[in-house]
Order: sequence, then structure tokens, then C-alpha cells
Amino acid sequence: MTSAAMPAAPVVVVIEDDPETASLITLLLEECGFTVHTAANGEAGVAAAREHRPVLVTMDLGLPGMDGFEATRRIRQFSDAYILVISGANTEPDLIMAFGAGADDYLTKPFRPRVLQARIQSVQRRPRRGPGGAAGAARPVLERQGLVMDPWARIVSADGAEVTLTPTEFDLLRLLLEGGRRVRGRAQLALLLAGHSLRGGGAVSSIDDKTIDVYICNLRRKLGDRLEGRRWIQTLRGAGYRLAPVP
Repeated sequence: MTSAAMPAAPVVVVIEDDPETASLITLLLEECGFTVHTAANGEAGVAAAREHRPVLVTMDLGLPGMDGFEATRRIRQFSDAYILVISGANTEPDLIMAFGAGADDYLTKPFRPRVLQARIQSVQRRPRRGPGGAAGAARPVLERQGLVMDPWARIVSADGAEVTLTPTEFDLLRLLLEGGRRVRGRAQLALLLAGHSLRGGGAVSSIDDKTIDVYICNLRRKLGDRLEGRRWIQTLRGAGYRLAPVP
């Protein structure tokens, strides 16, 4: 009898120039069931992401040669992998630049191993683009005033023009579209993005909470949702976000 082939382990590319940190991240990832490829600089990291097609990339920012911001931008041009920045840089401009380049999450050094593993496990709970679905399966499309999302194909268009989003930006916009006029607080959105239920709860760091605002800012910029003519995302000061009312 021929045994069934085991499914291939998901792949992660670790881009880190410090050998000890790279070894620690690799060990933690392998404990989570990943196959890991490492790169010690930005150029090699971009090449590894192109070759191995990972589901997740961990990215240091202070890399020799091409820095982590530029490496993130280049990987985002061809990959929908989740990009987790792991860096000693923790200023607000660093976070804004990283998310603007296409990062999905940010963890500062030194980090606790269990926190990194929790972030990794949350990534595994997020949906990814698939090659197809079950025959005859329904593919509901979400629409709102010229904004159209196909959740299965992970495609978004605004007024007929396709909009390129990072995986986290896409997931956040999906939560807002599905919620309609229901207000979602920043902590609620951070929990949902991490794959937790609101009823079951879960830990949300201050960075998770604060960076929801950065994600929303990026979404508005990419969608062309300007203050003077906001059509899609409404801010309720002190409460959170929801879809704007239909005029």
C-alpha cells in the first residue's frame, strides 16, 4: 500500500544580518512547522522570496546594502506573503515607513520568543489567495459605492481600477465592508486581524492598537478616499471606524 504524500510545510524567508537572531527566529519558526530559508542582506532576501514563494517573510530594517524598507517594497511588487518586520528601530517614523513600504506587522527587538510564535500563529489563521474553490461554490462579492472586493480572489477595485493592497490592508478593508455601519474599535480590529474572536478575547499590544490608524491611512491613500470627498471609510473619534453613509 502506498502511503499518501505528506503536504509540504509552508515556507518562511528570514532576512536578518545578525546570525544569533537569525538562528533564534529560525528555531522558533521550525517549531511552528515551517520550512525556513535565511538571507543576511536585502538583495539576497528579495531573491530568496522570489525563488521560494514564502507565506511569510520576517524582515530586519538595518540590513547592509539594501535596507529593509527597500527590500520590503521590492518583495511586495511580486509577492502576497505576510511581511513581519523584526527590528530594533521602534520610532513612529520607522513604523510608518515600514507599513508604507508594505509590511503587515511589526515586532521590536529584543522580543520574547512566545510573542513571536503567537504572531506567527496568527498569520497562519489568516486567509490566503487560493488557486480555486469547490465546484459550484458561491463567491460572494462585497460592494459599496463603486468599491468592489472579491474576497476569494483577493482583488479590490475602486471605480473600476484595481487597487493593490497588502494582505493586512485587504483583511482590514474586508472587515469594514462586512461590518457595514457597525463601529469597530481599534482593539477589536486588531483582535480580528490576528484571528481571534471578540468573544474569546486575546492579547493586543499597544503597537497593534496604534498601527490600525496607519493601516487606515494607507487604505484611504490607496483608495483615493480624501477628506474633502470621503466615500468609504468613516472615523468616529474615540470610538473607531466604519463604512461611510451612502449619500
